[in-house]
Amino acid sequence: MRVGFYPGFMGNVDGVITLEQLAQDFTSLFRRRVFRLETLDFYDAPNEHAPYARFLAGEPVDPAWRRPWQTLVRGVRESGRTMARVHVITEPASDYVRFSLLHGYPASVQAGEDVRILGRMQASAAKRPSTDYWLFDDNLAALLIYDDAGRVERVELDSNATVLASLRAARDEAMRLAVPVAQYVAEHKITERTKAAGTTNGMARGSSRPTAATTSGVSRSRSTTAGLACATPRTTAAVPCSASPNMSGGASSKAPRTVSSICLSNQRPVRSSGRHDHRR
Repeated sequence: MRVGFYPGFMGNVDGVITLEQLAQDFTSLFRRRVFRLETLDFYDAPNEHAPYARFLAGEPVDPAWRRPWQTLVRGVRESGRTMARVHVITEPASDYVRFSLLHGYPASVQAGEDVRILGRMQASAAKRPSTDYWLFDDNLAALLIYDDAGRVERVELDSNATVLASLRAARDEAMRLAVPVAQYVAEHKITERTKAAGTTNGMARGSSRPTAATTSGVSRSRSTTAGLACATPRTTAAVPCSASPNMSGGASSKAPRTVSSICLSNQRPVRSSGRHDHRR
Protein backbone atom coordinates (compact mmCIF):
# COMPACT_ATOMS: atom_id res chain seq x y z
CA MET A 1 0.00 0.00 0.00
CA ARG A 2 1.46 3.33 -1.02
CA VAL A 3 0.65 6.50 0.85
CA GLY A 4 -0.40 9.52 -1.13
CA PHE A 5 1.12 12.04 1.26
CA TYR A 6 3.63 12.03 4.07
CA PRO A 7 6.31 14.64 4.81
CA GLY A 8 9.50 13.45 3.14
CA PHE A 9 7.86 9.99 3.24
CA MET A 10 10.24 8.28 5.63
CA GLY A 11 8.23 5.06 5.67
CA ASN A 12 8.78 2.06 3.45
CA VAL A 13 6.72 1.30 0.33
CA ASP A 14 4.15 -0.44 2.47
CA GLY A 15 3.49 2.71 4.50
CA VAL A 16 5.03 1.39 7.73
CA ILE A 17 6.79 3.90 9.96
CA THR A 18 7.99 4.01 13.54
CA LEU A 19 6.15 5.64 16.38
CA GLU A 20 9.12 7.95 16.76
CA GLN A 21 8.68 9.12 13.18
CA LEU A 22 5.00 9.72 13.74
CA ALA A 23 5.76 11.69 16.87
CA GLN A 24 8.36 13.76 15.11
CA ASP A 25 6.08 14.65 12.20
CA PHE A 26 2.78 14.70 14.06
CA THR A 27 1.89 18.40 13.93
CA SER A 28 2.82 18.65 10.24
CA LEU A 29 0.36 15.93 9.20
CA PHE A 30 -2.81 17.99 9.50
CA ARG A 31 -4.01 21.50 8.76
CA ARG A 32 -7.43 21.52 10.40
CA ARG A 33 -8.05 18.65 12.78
CA VAL A 34 -6.80 15.34 14.09
CA PHE A 35 -8.82 12.54 15.69
CA ARG A 36 -7.78 9.59 17.82
CA LEU A 37 -9.80 6.42 18.44
CA GLU A 38 -8.65 4.24 21.34
CA THR A 39 -10.15 0.79 21.81
CA LEU A 40 -7.95 -0.98 24.37
CA ASP A 41 -8.55 -1.22 28.11
CA PHE A 42 -4.83 -1.16 28.84
CA TYR A 43 -1.82 0.50 27.21
CA ASP A 44 1.72 -0.22 28.33
CA ALA A 45 3.38 3.18 28.11
CA PRO A 46 6.71 3.82 29.87
CA ASN A 47 5.81 7.35 30.91
CA GLU A 48 2.77 6.01 32.74
CA HIS A 49 4.48 3.32 34.76
CA ALA A 50 5.44 5.48 37.75
CA PRO A 51 2.22 7.51 38.06
CA TYR A 52 0.08 4.41 37.54
CA ALA A 53 1.96 2.53 40.26
CA ARG A 54 1.35 5.43 42.66
CA PHE A 55 -2.33 5.44 41.71
CA LEU A 56 -2.68 1.71 42.46
CA ALA A 57 -0.88 2.22 45.77
CA GLY A 58 -3.34 4.94 46.75
CA GLU A 59 -0.64 7.60 46.69
CA PRO A 60 -0.87 11.13 45.21
CA VAL A 61 -0.11 11.32 41.48
CA ASP A 62 2.10 14.22 40.40
CA PRO A 63 0.35 15.91 37.42
CA ALA A 64 3.73 16.94 35.98
CA TRP A 65 3.84 13.75 33.88
CA ARG A 66 1.07 15.18 31.67
CA ARG A 67 2.68 18.55 30.99
CA PRO A 68 4.60 17.58 27.83
CA TRP A 69 1.34 16.45 26.20
CA GLN A 70 -0.44 19.59 27.37
CA THR A 71 2.25 21.67 25.69
CA LEU A 72 1.67 19.88 22.40
CA VAL A 73 -2.11 20.24 22.61
CA ARG A 74 -1.92 23.93 23.46
CA GLY A 75 0.38 24.52 20.51
CA VAL A 76 -2.08 22.81 18.16
CA ARG A 77 -5.04 24.77 19.53
CA GLU A 78 -3.17 28.08 19.34
CA SER A 79 -2.52 27.40 15.65
CA GLY A 80 -6.28 27.25 15.06
CA ARG A 81 -6.48 23.47 14.73
CA THR A 82 -8.53 21.00 16.76
CA MET A 83 -7.79 17.72 18.51
CA ALA A 84 -10.37 15.15 19.56
CA ARG A 85 -10.37 11.59 20.81
CA VAL A 86 -12.80 8.89 21.86
CA HIS A 87 -11.81 6.00 24.11
CA VAL A 88 -14.04 2.94 23.80
CA ILE A 89 -13.92 1.12 27.14
CA THR A 90 -15.21 -2.03 28.78
CA GLU A 91 -17.55 -1.37 31.70
CA PRO A 92 -17.17 -1.31 34.60
CA ALA A 93 -13.96 0.60 34.03
CA SER A 94 -10.72 -1.21 34.86
CA ASP A 95 -8.24 0.30 37.32
CA TYR A 96 -6.10 1.43 34.40
CA VAL A 97 -9.02 3.17 32.71
CA ARG A 98 -9.92 4.84 36.03
CA PHE A 99 -6.35 6.08 36.20
CA SER A 100 -6.73 7.54 32.70
CA LEU A 101 -10.09 9.12 33.50
CA LEU A 102 -8.82 10.75 36.68
CA HIS A 103 -5.15 11.49 35.98
CA GLY A 104 -4.66 11.45 32.22
CA TYR A 105 -7.52 12.90 30.24
CA PRO A 106 -8.40 15.86 32.51
CA ALA A 107 -5.02 17.43 31.70
CA SER A 108 -5.65 16.92 27.99
CA VAL A 109 -9.06 18.56 28.24
CA GLN A 110 -7.60 21.45 30.21
CA ALA A 111 -5.14 22.05 27.37
CA GLY A 112 -7.89 22.07 24.75
CA GLU A 113 -8.31 18.49 23.54
CA ASP A 114 -11.90 17.20 23.19
CA VAL A 115 -11.84 13.85 25.01
CA ARG A 116 -14.90 11.61 25.13
CA ILE A 117 -15.71 8.16 26.50
CA LEU A 118 -17.89 5.45 24.96
CA GLY A 119 -18.93 2.13 26.50
CA ARG A 120 -17.91 -0.91 24.46
CA MET A 121 -21.41 -2.40 24.38
CA GLN A 122 -22.78 0.79 22.87
CA ALA A 123 -19.93 0.92 20.36
CA SER A 124 -20.51 -2.71 19.40
CA ALA A 125 -24.19 -2.02 18.78
CA ALA A 126 -23.13 0.71 16.36
CA LYS A 127 -21.05 -1.91 14.48
CA ARG A 128 -18.02 0.32 14.11
CA PRO A 129 -14.43 -0.82 13.44
CA SER A 130 -12.45 -1.64 16.59
CA THR A 131 -9.01 -0.52 15.61
CA ASP A 132 -6.81 2.14 17.16
CA TYR A 133 -5.94 4.97 14.79
CA TRP A 134 -5.14 8.61 14.27
CA LEU A 135 -7.03 10.35 11.46
CA PHE A 136 -5.33 13.48 10.10
CA ASP A 137 -7.87 15.83 8.52
CA ASP A 138 -9.79 13.39 6.32
CA ASN A 139 -7.02 12.17 4.06
CA LEU A 140 -4.42 10.23 6.06
CA ALA A 141 -4.77 7.52 8.69
CA ALA A 142 -2.11 6.14 11.02
CA LEU A 143 -3.20 2.67 12.18
CA LEU A 144 -1.61 1.75 15.51
CA ILE A 145 -0.63 -1.89 15.71
CA TYR A 146 -0.25 -3.32 19.23
CA ASP A 147 0.96 -6.58 20.70
CA ASP A 148 -1.01 -8.52 23.31
CA ALA A 149 0.60 -6.60 26.16
CA GLY A 150 -0.68 -3.22 25.01
CA ARG A 151 2.60 -2.07 23.48
CA VAL A 152 2.90 -0.52 20.04
CA GLU A 153 4.59 -2.70 17.45
CA ARG A 154 4.35 -0.40 14.46
CA VAL A 155 2.34 2.31 12.72
CA GLU A 156 0.76 1.69 9.32
CA LEU A 157 -0.12 4.70 7.18
CA ASP A 158 -3.15 4.44 4.92
CA SER A 159 -4.66 6.84 2.39
CA ASN A 160 -6.92 4.32 0.66
CA ALA A 161 -10.28 5.98 -0.10
CA THR A 162 -12.36 3.04 1.13
CA VAL A 163 -10.46 2.73 4.39
CA LEU A 164 -10.58 6.48 5.02
CA ALA A 165 -14.34 6.58 4.39
CA SER A 166 -14.87 3.87 7.01
CA LEU A 167 -12.62 5.56 9.55
CA ARG A 168 -14.33 8.92 9.02
CA ALA A 169 -17.71 7.29 9.57
CA ALA A 170 -16.38 5.59 12.72
CA ARG A 171 -15.08 8.93 13.97
CA ASP A 172 -18.33 10.75 13.38
CA GLU A 173 -20.43 8.04 15.02
CA ALA A 174 -18.09 7.70 17.99
CA MET A 175 -18.09 11.46 18.57
CA ARG A 176 -21.89 11.46 18.41
CA LEU A 177 -22.37 8.61 20.87
CA ALA A 178 -19.57 9.32 23.35
CA VAL A 179 -19.81 11.72 26.28
CA PRO A 180 -17.22 14.22 27.61
CA VAL A 181 -14.81 12.62 30.07
CA ALA A 182 -15.94 14.80 33.00
CA GLN A 183 -19.56 13.83 32.38
CA TYR A 184 -18.67 10.16 32.23
CA VAL A 185 -16.71 10.32 35.48
CA ALA A 186 -19.61 12.04 37.24
CA GLU A 187 -22.35 9.80 35.87
CA HIS A 188 -20.44 6.58 36.63
CA LYS A 189 -19.12 7.80 39.97
CA ILE A 190 -15.50 7.09 39.07
CA THR A 191 -13.29 7.77 42.07
CA GLU A 192 -9.76 7.10 43.32
CA ARG A 193 -11.05 4.37 45.62
CA THR A 194 -13.39 2.57 43.24
CA LYS A 195 -11.76 -0.73 42.37
CA ALA A 196 -12.71 -2.33 39.08
CA ALA A 197 -14.72 -5.51 39.47
CA GLY A 198 -13.00 -8.65 38.19
CA THR A 199 -9.72 -6.97 37.34
CA THR A 200 -6.23 -6.71 38.72
CA ASN A 201 -4.06 -3.72 37.86
CA GLY A 202 -6.23 -3.03 34.86
CA MET A 203 -6.10 -6.62 33.58
CA ALA A 204 -8.90 -9.11 33.54
CA ARG A 205 -8.54 -11.75 36.23
CA GLY A 206 -7.46 -15.10 34.90
CA SER A 207 -5.74 -13.46 31.96
CA SER A 208 -2.07 -12.76 31.41
CA ARG A 209 -2.74 -9.87 29.08
CA PRO A 210 -4.78 -6.64 29.10
CA THR A 211 -8.43 -6.71 28.22
CA ALA A 212 -8.75 -6.23 24.46
CA ALA A 213 -11.39 -4.59 22.34
CA THR A 214 -14.13 -6.95 21.20
CA THR A 215 -16.10 -4.62 19.00
CA SER A 216 -16.87 -6.27 15.68
CA GLY A 217 -15.90 -4.88 12.33
CA VAL A 218 -12.11 -5.30 12.35
CA SER A 219 -9.98 -8.39 12.50
CA ARG A 220 -7.98 -8.74 15.70
CA SER A 221 -5.40 -10.97 14.02
CA ARG A 222 -2.06 -10.65 15.71
CA SER A 223 0.86 -9.04 13.94
CA THR A 224 3.62 -11.44 12.92
CA THR A 225 6.26 -8.79 12.39
CA ALA A 226 8.99 -9.26 14.96
CA GLY A 227 11.71 -7.08 16.37
CA LEU A 228 9.87 -3.80 15.93
CA ALA A 229 10.77 -1.06 18.38
CA CYS A 230 8.00 1.43 18.84
CA ALA A 231 7.09 4.18 21.17
CA THR A 232 4.04 3.24 23.14
CA PRO A 233 0.72 4.97 22.72
CA ARG A 234 1.03 6.88 25.88
CA THR A 235 4.65 7.76 25.90
CA THR A 236 6.05 11.20 26.29
CA ALA A 237 7.00 11.63 22.69
CA ALA A 238 6.16 13.98 19.90
CA VAL A 239 3.01 12.36 18.59
CA PRO A 240 -0.38 11.53 19.96
CA CYS A 241 -1.18 7.91 20.13
CA SER A 242 -3.27 8.63 23.02
CA ALA A 243 -0.31 10.12 24.38
CA SER A 244 2.18 8.92 21.95
CA PRO A 245 1.71 7.64 18.45
CA ASN A 246 3.33 4.29 18.64
CA MET A 247 5.66 3.80 15.74
CA SER A 248 7.96 1.13 14.56
CA GLY A 249 9.66 0.08 11.42
CA GLY A 250 9.13 -3.28 9.85
CA ALA A 251 7.60 -5.14 6.99
CA SER A 252 3.85 -5.53 6.67
CA SER A 253 1.72 -7.94 4.72
CA LYS A 254 1.52 -7.32 0.99
CA ALA A 255 -2.10 -8.44 0.86
CA PRO A 256 -4.63 -5.69 0.07
CA ARG A 257 -6.04 -4.26 3.28
CA THR A 258 -9.68 -3.48 3.86
CA VAL A 259 -11.31 -2.02 6.93
CA SER A 260 -12.42 -5.51 7.95
CA SER A 261 -8.85 -6.75 7.92
CA ILE A 262 -7.06 -3.92 9.73
CA CYS A 263 -5.19 -5.54 12.60
CA LEU A 264 -5.39 -4.23 16.13
CA SER A 265 -2.26 -4.76 18.21
CA ASN A 266 -0.56 -3.06 21.13
CA GLN A 267 2.75 -1.31 21.55
CA ARG A 268 6.34 -1.90 22.39
CA PRO A 269 8.26 0.77 24.33
CA VAL A 270 10.67 2.93 22.40
CA ARG A 271 12.91 5.82 23.10
CA SER A 272 10.85 8.98 23.11
CA SER A 273 11.80 12.60 22.78
CA GLY A 274 10.20 13.29 26.15
CA ARG A 275 8.22 16.12 24.61
CA HIS A 276 4.84 14.57 24.10
CA ASP A 277 2.60 11.76 25.17
CA HIS A 278 1.17 10.35 22.00
CA ARG A 279 -1.10 7.73 23.36
CA ARG A 280 -3.04 10.23 25.39
